[in-house]
Amino acid sequence: SPGVMLSARYQNKMVSSSQGSALLNQLMEKPDAMERRELHWTGAPDDPLTLVIDAPIKAIFSTLELSLGAALIPVIDALILWFVLGTWMMLQTRRVRALGAAVDEFSLHREVTPSLQKNIRLAQKGKVDEIHDVAVALELLAQHTIEQRLLHVREEAQILLWSSVFKSSAEAIIITDHDRNIVAVNAAFLRRTGYQPEDVLGKNPRVLSSRREKPEFYSAMWDAITSHGYWQGEVWDANKDGSI
Repeated sequence: SPGVMLSARYQNKMVSSSQGSALLNQLMEKPDAMERRELHWTGAPDDPLTLVIDAPIKAIFSTLELSLGAALIPVIDALILWFVLGTWMMLQTRRVRALGAAVDEFSLHREVTPSLQKNIRLAQKGKVDEIHDVAVALELLAQHTIEQRLLHVREEAQILLWSSVFKSSAEAIIITDHDRNIVAVNAAFLRRTGYQPEDVLGKNPRVLSSRREKPEFYSAMWDAITSHGYWQGEVWDANKDGSI
C-alpha cells in the first residue's frame, strides 16, 4: 500500500524496515502525520518480536467537500421532510376529501343517506388517527340527530293525537298548569257551561264553584293530585248563568 511502512522491532529495538536500514533509528518514534499499529509476531503478549505498521493519516473529505456537505444537510432534510409529508398527504387526500363530502352531505340533508355512509366508511378506512376519529364523531352525530328527529316526530304525533281527543271529546275538559290556572278548555266545556275562553283562561277553576262543596273537599282533591298524580270523583259546579 502506498505510504505504508513496515518495520520489525525486537526487544524494543528496530531491526528491519520496508524502507531499508537507513530509517531504523528514525522509526523508533512515530513519524508525524502517521498512524501506528503494533502486532506481536506470534500473537503472544510476551513475544519479543513486534510488527510495527505506520500508515499515513488521510482526510476522508476535503475542506471543500465538508463545506458543501454542511450546506447540503438542510436541503436534504427539507427534501426528506417534503417527501414524507407529501407521501402522507397523497395517501390521506382521499380520506380527507371523503370526510369533507360527508360533512357537506349531512349539513345539506340532515339525515343518514347512502352517500353519507359511504363517505364516512371511506374516511374511517386505514389506521386510527384524527381523520378516523372525526369520521366516527360525525357518524355518531348523524345517528343522534336521526334519533332525536324520530323522537320529536313521535312526540308531535302524540301531541296531535291528544289534541284531537281534547277537541273532539264529548266530555267537558279543562287543563291547568302547576299553579292551578286554566290554560285550555275544549268545545264541550264551552257548550256545557256557557263560558267563553276569555272568561276562564288564566283563572283558577274555583270560578266554577257552586259553593256546595266544602273547602276540605277541594284540599283533599288537590292533595290527591299532587301526591298520586290523579283524582277521580264528582264535583258540583256552576254554569255561567248560575245553574248547577
